[in-house]
Parts: sequence; C-alpha cells; structure tokens
Amino acid sequence: MSELYSAEWYDREYHGSKMLPQVWQPPGLDDHPERDRMFYERLGVGPGKRILECGCGGGGGLWMMQEEFGCNLLSAFDFSKVSAEYCRHWFPRVAVRAGSADSFGCADGEFDIVVAKDFTEHLMLDMYVRFLVEVRRVLAPEGVIGILPGLTVRMEHINILPPLTVAHHLVQAGLEVTELSKEWVIAKKG
Repeated sequence: MSELYSAEWYDREYHGSKMLPQVWQPPGLDDHPERDRMFYERLGVGPGKRILECGCGGGGGLWMMQEEFGCNLLSAFDFSKVSAEYCRHWFPRVAVRAGSADSFGCADGEFDIVVAKDFTEHLMLDMYVRFLVEVRRVLAPEGVIGILPGLTVRMEHINILPPLTVAHHLVQAGLEVTELSKEWVIAKKG
C-alpha cells in the first residue's frame, strides 16, 4: 500500500497535531447532530445492544451513543492509532482498538449493531468490499448495519458512494436492506 491514505498518513496528515495528547480536547457532538441522532434512532442503538463503531475518529459518535442514547456495550476501532488512543483516553468503558476495516478481530456474530458513519468514503474499493464481508461475519442473526456514507468531496474521501449504490452492495454481500434514505442505508442479517 502506498503511504498516501495509510494508517501512518492518517496519524500524521489527517489527524496531525490536533490529536496530540498535550492538546486533546474532550469529544462532543459531530458536525451534524440532528442527522446523527435520527440515524442512531433508526438503527435502534441503546442500552444492552452490542454495538461496534467503525472508524471512531474523534469520538463524536461514541460520545452521542454513550451520553444521549445510554449505550453501555460499545466497541470501536479506527485505522489511525492516534485516533484509537484518543478514544481510549476519553471513553475508558469502550473497547477501542486500532484496526483494519477488513479484519475487526471480533468473533462471528458478536454484534447486534454495526455503525459505519462517515467511514466508507475513506476506504479504497478493495478494502470496502472486504469490509462488507467482515460486517456480515460479525453481525448476530437479525443484527443490523447502518452505513451513512460521507458524500463531501475531500482529498481523503477516495470512495464516495451514494446510499443507493451502498444498498446494492449490501444486498450483494448477503444482507437485506430495510431502510434507504438520501443519507443512509440500514440492512439486516437474516
């Protein structure tokens, strides 16, 4: 893999100095809190649900799920070691690790809900395909995946896909689409 968009690139260029421990600020709401609340409500996040957040970044999603939805069984990973360390610091009750989108390091059927909010646009196409296979593996029977793809054109957004295309990919991965909106897709494992 080239240096561009590698974990090291994200640590250095994408997160850069804003993620250094000496300048850490506590996480809070992301840029679109109303959209995110509605997305989490539609996914059914809440206490007692085993949830995996893919690409925890600066912790905004973890913060909202924990503080506003009372989620108490959260796990998360991020490609960036810097981001994972930041989230481990601010969310000590969340199992956070640095990891890859194609190998979560989790057991088969471990999660009721997998959240991929503003995540898939950061994945190269081959990694995105492997990510969908991995999601199906870690979802419990009747478990759901919610993908809210980032659609903003940015240097680091290398795989911008509209929700309709993502829905098609989820069906190809063996999941049943239960909700499709202009902003997200929710699918269930049968």
